[in-house]
Parts: sequence; C-alpha cells; structure tokens
Amino acid sequence: MQVHLKLAWVVWNLKRSWKYPMRFPRLPSTYKKMLEARSLEFIQQLLRQVSILMIVVPFLFAAVMFLLGMLRQTVDDVRLEKVAAQTAEVAKTQKKEADQREEKLREDLVEARAQAGAATRSAEEAKRKAGAIEEAGRDRQLTAAQKQGLRSAMARFAGAKLIIQSMGNDAEAGWYAEQIAKVMQEAGLEVVMWSVARTRPVDAPEPEFIVHINKDQQMQPPAIADALLTEFERIGSVAGGLQDGLARDQVALFVGAKPASPKK
Repeated sequence: MQVHLKLAWVVWNLKRSWKYPMRFPRLPSTYKKMLEARSLEFIQQLLRQVSILMIVVPFLFAAVMFLLGMLRQTVDDVRLEKVAAQTAEVAKTQKKEADQREEKLREDLVEARAQAGAATRSAEEAKRKAGAIEEAGRDRQLTAAQKQGLRSAMARFAGAKLIIQSMGNDAEAGWYAEQIAKVMQEAGLEVVMWSVARTRPVDAPEPEFIVHINKDQQMQPPAIADALLTEFERIGSVAGGLQDGLARDQVALFVGAKPASPKK
C-alpha cells in the first residue's frame, strides 16, 4: 500500500513539472551592471597581464639564451683550456725528445769529428812515415838550382885543386860525391876522388858535408874553403875540420852518409 502511494506521488510530481516548468528568477539591473563592470575589469587586468607577459617573456627568453650562451662559452673555454693543456704537454714532450735527439746528434758529431781527427792524424803520420821511408830509400841528388849555384860560386876558383872524399862502404855517398865532382869539374876545378874508411858517430849525428883544411891554415883558411862552407850549407848540414896529410892551400870536401832527416 505504501509503495503504491509513493509511486502515485512521483507520477503526480512529474506531470506537474511538465505542466509548469521551472523558471529562474531575474537578476536586478544593478547587480547585472556590477557583474558586467567586474567582468570588464577582469578582462582589462587580464589584458594588462598578457601585455606584461608579452614584454617580459622576450626578456626572459633573451636572458635564458644569454645564460645558455655563457654556459656554452664556459664549456667551450674549459674544453679549449683542456685541449691547450694537452697540446702544451704534447709540445713539451716533443721538445724534450727533440732536445734529446739534438744532444745525441751533437755527441755523435763530436765523436765523429774526434774519430775523423784521429783518422786524419793517423793518415798523416802514416804518410809522413811512408815519406820518410821513401826518402830514406831514395838516393840523394843535386837539383838543377843547386848545380847552377855551385857552378856560379866555384867558377872563380877555376884551376884550383879540390879533393872530394866519400866512405868506401857507402855506395850512396860515393854516387852523390860523383855528382858533386862532376859539377865542380864543370866549374873549372881540378877534382881528385878519394875513398876513405870512416865510421858514423853514434852519440852525435855527423854533418852531411865536412870541409877539411890543413891544420897550419886554421888561422887563415883558404878562400875556397869558405866558399864551400857557404854553398854546401844551402844544400845540407856542413862543418869545417882539420885533416892531416893535406898540403898547404889544399882543401878536401868529405861527403858523408845520407842523414835520417834531409834538409828541406
């Protein structure tokens, strides 16, 4: 029974709502104007805020971009500093290696120069020894200039007698004495060849030539003796001496053995 009553009440209310629809009450005009004014003010404030945002946003964007640029520049600077530090370290290492190579090359060059100098000195010493050996093995010989000098100097003694002596056991000295005798003969002197027995001193080297005179003439030697001393001093080592068995005004030229170091 109660259920039927409730259903009837609901149906009656539905019919009534269809017949008399609900109407909203009208707002007063003052309230309506107030709402319109507030709406306009709100819109104006909104527009002002939008205008401010339109001005501020570009600045904010520019500031953000500037900060991003600064950050990027800082990152680039840090990267460049790192690269520069690495490059400097590599350059330092390369310079150190280059200095070491240069020092090694300098040491090698000094050593090579020292070796070259030693080799040069050895070669010069060998050449000198070879020259000395060759010179020692070569017979003495008067040069054309020496021959001409002897002929010119001794021509004024033409006709004088000159004894030329050499050691009988020294073939080279005998051959050299024959050369000198031939030149003296060309100058007009009367030459007599003597072969004598003589031993070379051991303690002191004997002169290559010795001009002997009579012991009675040592205070006033003949002029030809002085001329022989002068001329043969230009050729080699020469000395004067006294010899028994020579007649007065007689001069003897002794041709000794070949010296170890001939006069240049």
